[in-house]
Amino acid sequence: MALWGSHRVSSLTHPPTAVLPSFLKVLESNDSIIAYEIVLSLQRLVKRNAEE
Repeated sequence: MALWGSHRVSSLTHPPTAVLPSFLKVLESNDSIIAYEIVLSLQRLVKRNAEE
């Protein structure tokens, strides 16, 4: 993801939590592959920000 992860874009100023409503909207599609990718992204986000 551009907000966190190995290819993070440092010039982005939005907090990582700004994408959560979009994740929720996409989950409404009931696509298991998309849901899996969202779970992986959330795991990375939590792991990166666990101390905050």
